[in-house]
Amino acid sequence: MATQFIPAGKKITLKTKVRGDIEEVTSVTFKLYSLRGKKKEELDTVTADVVDGIAEAQWEATGPDEAKEMSLTVCCDVEAGETKAQLEPIVVFFDHIKVVAKDAKNSSDPLPLALCKIEMEIDSRFSMFRDHPWWGKKSRVLRADENGEILFDNLPPGNAKLSWRAPFKLKKWTKKTGAEREAQVERKFIAKLLNPKAGTALQRQFVNLSPSPTDSSRGSDLLLRVGADPAFSASRAGDKVYLNVKCDPENSDRNDDPKPVVEEKELKKGKEIKLDKAIAEDGGFAEFRFNFGAAGGDKFTISVGGTDDCADLELQVETWRKVWIVPVRPSLSFPLEKNHLPEAIRAKSQKAFDAAYIELAFEPAITVNPDDDWYGYKLVICDPDTSETLGLARKTHYFHRTYSPPHPHYRKKFLAGDAPPDREPRFYLLLGHGIYSESNGYHATLEMEEPETDWFDVAVSLLPVDPAGEPIVKGSGLSRWEDTQGNSGEVTDAFIEVNQQERKLKVKLPTDEIGAPGNLASKENPIKLRLSLRSYGFMAGGAIPGCPDWLSICWRGDEVLAAAYTLLHEYGHAMEQAVGPAAMEKMPGLSLNHPHTYGMNTEHPKQHGHQGPHCNFGLTSGDAGKANYADLIREGIHGSCIMFGGIGPKTDYAKALQICEHCLPYFKAWKL
Repeated sequence: MATQFIPAGKKITLKTKVRGDIEEVTSVTFKLYSLRGKKKEELDTVTADVVDGIAEAQWEATGPDEAKEMSLTVCCDVEAGETKAQLEPIVVFFDHIKVVAKDAKNSSDPLPLALCKIEMEIDSRFSMFRDHPWWGKKSRVLRADENGEILFDNLPPGNAKLSWRAPFKLKKWTKKTGAEREAQVERKFIAKLLNPKAGTALQRQFVNLSPSPTDSSRGSDLLLRVGADPAFSASRAGDKVYLNVKCDPENSDRNDDPKPVVEEKELKKGKEIKLDKAIAEDGGFAEFRFNFGAAGGDKFTISVGGTDDCADLELQVETWRKVWIVPVRPSLSFPLEKNHLPEAIRAKSQKAFDAAYIELAFEPAITVNPDDDWYGYKLVICDPDTSETLGLARKTHYFHRTYSPPHPHYRKKFLAGDAPPDREPRFYLLLGHGIYSESNGYHATLEMEEPETDWFDVAVSLLPVDPAGEPIVKGSGLSRWEDTQGNSGEVTDAFIEVNQQERKLKVKLPTDEIGAPGNLASKENPIKLRLSLRSYGFMAGGAIPGCPDWLSICWRGDEVLAAAYTLLHEYGHAMEQAVGPAAMEKMPGLSLNHPHTYGMNTEHPKQHGHQGPHCNFGLTSGDAGKANYADLIREGIHGSCIMFGGIGPKTDYAKALQICEHCLPYFKAWKL
């Protein structure tokens, strides 16, 4: 049988059809009783005359106990002569609740404007139509009138839960059940964030920057100032502000000073801290002082309220570091569109360093002429083999070096005197085109019987083409030809033809004069060539010794990913990554064991062909044990961390342009 739902106090028609001889049955008795669990209690009895075989009676629905319950199941037995039947069950329920709020400080006074919330657990047997006021709803919040009264009406059948919303807090219920309820309620206030600025939900805290009175995101210190929201009620002297801080379980293990604290209580990873402070005067506020330490990537969820549930507002704080990158180019002829590093390099660099919570701010390039004395830095054009200064005839073919660290006077003058206070720290990126020695070039020994060979595939990074697109053959006598009869000579540009698009080269034997190798070549007299060609297509960089805020990078405009990788790699070195023991000791609390660091010192037999500490995360154990990683790099085998030592023409930058899981904690913990 279907269950009927009737609001208490409303009339319901009890109806039954009488079968048989209607002259024998003239009236019907409806006996109503309540069911509370298994207990049956007589509730009411009504009678009705039988008219045309139908008996109908009106009954005013009663049943729920005002002091105990919101609904009651009522059953109805029908007696017509000796015939008995039973009508479908009836659920009588209160479709309203009246709540009276009394001031907890004086229980005889009403508390106007108090906020009360009702949450309904609707009876699963009740079929709600779309025109019902509670269609699609589960809760409602109403404010008390001047008499402290709140009426929740048109309620569906079910269980009701009442609670008081901030800035009001329940002290006690003086009448807790039924349709008429009363509570003593404390008046609190709704907290409002005054600093950082109102409306802030996420605060990116740059812990490596100097503090600013106008920018709360600068510095590791944060003053949290909380007052009352005037839209609800003003604060009064003695009102308390409640604070709850949850520390993310993935926060850094760095544990030296300054430690993350709030009001001198340490903010330990994975822990929760609760505090409260009283407001000293009417209309005043409370302050909580934080220091978020030196590490990046620490996360704190700060909840604040006028009650101890801290439900009024929430502030998420993430610790970041920020550094400005200033490109330094040799001349205006160095190709930089709009005087900036290309957007692709900047975007790739920032994406990789987001994981370390480091924001990179790229400034316009500074142009410095070679040999100028620039704040104590001597920039020169030099041959990396001989360190001899080169002429300026080929201005696009520089490699920039700095000789001797800058004089402290100039360093202080530049960083403290000229740099704006909101632009620190800076890294200066020396840009240049690399001139490499033969040891970094293309090497081949060929025997040729004909004046011309087929095209040779050459790795992109070893293609002997300068940035202007011209083939370059070293005319130093290191590239030579000779035959079996004792004839020999120097290999020059005339021997080489380059297919730049396909990254290939072809070696030709000149036939322009008597005695030229092309005229001498035959099966009986093969010409042997020893080629040593210079290359311009490889990215290289370095952190300047003695100048930790200066980096250098060799540049090819078409190698965006390589440039981004090299920039990030050298930037990592400037932060003393990949970590060796000396760097680890500067980060107390972190493990002194990085399982993928190799090359701890220059004398170590496992330098693997790249000087200094690096990270081989991503290599198999077999590849990691090889003596020289350069052999792997040429085959496209490399680590999957930006701190791996070396890149090549087959480098997979989707794999390489990231900080590995072992290096990341040290990147995040490093004090910038």
